[in-house]
Amino acid sequence: MDSSGHEPPHLPLFLNTREHWGRSIARGAVRAARLAVEWTPFLCESEASLEAKVKAPAAEVAWAGVIGQFYPPHHELLAGLRAAGIPVVNISSAPPPPGVGWIHCDDFACGAMAARHFLERGYCHFAFLGITGAHFSDERQRGFVETLRVEGRTGARTLAGHFSGDAGASAKLADELRALPAPCAVFAANDVRARHCLHAALGAGIAVPESLSILGVDDDDLQCNMARVALSSVCADWTRIGERAVEHLVRTSRTGRGRSRQEVVAPLGVTVRQSTDQLAVEDALAARALRRIHSWGQTKLSPENLAAELGVSRRTLERHLVHAVGRSVHAAIFEARLQRAYRMVVETSLPVGEIAARTGFSKHSHLNAAFKKRFSATPMSLRRAEALGK
Repeated sequence: MDSSGHEPPHLPLFLNTREHWGRSIARGAVRAARLAVEWTPFLCESEASLEAKVKAPAAEVAWAGVIGQFYPPHHELLAGLRAAGIPVVNISSAPPPPGVGWIHCDDFACGAMAARHFLERGYCHFAFLGITGAHFSDERQRGFVETLRVEGRTGARTLAGHFSGDAGASAKLADELRALPAPCAVFAANDVRARHCLHAALGAGIAVPESLSILGVDDDDLQCNMARVALSSVCADWTRIGERAVEHLVRTSRTGRGRSRQEVVAPLGVTVRQSTDQLAVEDALAARALRRIHSWGQTKLSPENLAAELGVSRRTLERHLVHAVGRSVHAAIFEARLQRAYRMVVETSLPVGEIAARTGFSKHSHLNAAFKKRFSATPMSLRRAEALGK
């Protein structure tokens, strides 16, 4: 009870907490509810239980709203919630019906992030392993393929999207993996599919990450590290999704407007583990140079400094890098700086001037000019496009 003797409004969380992302969303929602309002959040994993609460007399309990993973089979339940005047926020990957808020992971951005992760490692051959009929899988593939296309990389293969778990399906996937040119980078729609890919690859005698690099999405630490080769994964900001869902309900309760507002939450980054911890470059010196370039901090890096650190002359380093990746040392350093700036523009809210300083551009205008030439857009126009959900 609150100070007036009334029970605080209830906030059911209709989530699958058996999955780590469901638990993370719940944690974010609970934390936001505790900090922002006097609501009582509780887990409601059963559809029947939630339906019973909807049909109970309205005077029995006050509802703050409902946050949940709603899919097409739940549309009748959503209609009942809306008829009862209860605001709803869907946090699943499936688009909800009209009148329902939707806060979800930016799946396009996950695919784009995966593409940039592989491009930075020098890969030229790519494939996508998705889930047939899943909206989030289609969006992640679209982000992956379109980002590769912008970088001049076309022809990413699409592997079989159906997986029943039987030996026949695994054997078919193994055959598809054998047919890929090596080294090849495979982006899987989620960590489960990444594990399927890894199992099929190892069963077919394909070395991971030497011949096949595998990246998933969700960053389920337990699942990724239990694999025979620890799996790299794009880390979605699940906790933030839960927080934003509560903020949406708070705003709706105060203004009475925006119930059907939609919002995407950008992924946090790539957690690198063994399955992608490899450069697709055979030349040992060139690989060392690229690894150092991509791990460089905020201080400015010059070709001379890099050559000295690696214990070779600049001319020797130049020859090895041009032979390995067709790019001069200066061009490789500049590209790494530009890619780092790109990530900061689309993945953070840092001012563009600060991004320029952090990535070695002496002036804001220099970064703008480099972006226009490389990405056909200024940093701010690119950020606005990302915010609009592509």
